[in-house]
Amino acid sequence: MDPADAHLLKGLLEGENIEAEVHGESLYALRGQIPITHETCPSVWVVNDVDYDRAMELVSNFQDGRPLTSDGSRTWRCR
Repeated sequence: MDPADAHLLKGLLEGENIEAEVHGESLYALRGQIPITHETCPSVWVVNDVDYDRAMELVSNFQDGRPLTSDGSRTWRCR
């Protein structure tokens, strides 16, 4: 994940009232000089543990191209 994707995902989660933070984006510029691992790539962290399962469902929906909300509401398509 690059920093732009991480911030996009953070924004999507916050749009669903899930507080999130981006971590590790400052290390992205060092690609090629440090190993690329989960610890050195940008990542999105959910702030409140109680939101984790819902956040993961929304992330899964986003990755699969399904509606972003877990109940299917607030979906739209361009004509």
